[in-house]
Amino acid sequence: MAYNSAVELEQQILPGHFVVSVNGVEGDATAMQREMQRKSRLEVVLGRPEDVRIAINVDSRRSLGIGIPRRQTGSSLAITQVRKGPVEDWNAENPWQKVQVGDRIVAVNGQ
Repeated sequence: MAYNSAVELEQQILPGHFVVSVNGVEGDATAMQREMQRKSRLEVVLGRPEDVRIAINVDSRRSLGIGIPRRQTGSSLAITQVRKGPVEDWNAENPWQKVQVGDRIVAVNGQ
């Protein structure tokens, strides 16, 4: 990637980074992609993932309170919904580290 070789490490685009907006277009992946194809000058805002570790108690009779797609791709689980359950309890007790829709589970119990 030519961009990465021209900038310092903290400015490089790395695996796990994601596009937040392109030339002010945000919230619609298709519109951002169109903007990238149409313009020769791009101002891109990237999001950088942050690892957050949570600890919850799981009762086999109770749902975790998260939705994940039935068909997974890649090496992580995308959270599509947060509802009543241990994860929602965690969010109430830890508002600065809330589990949110769009977060990805990359490990469970260290694996």
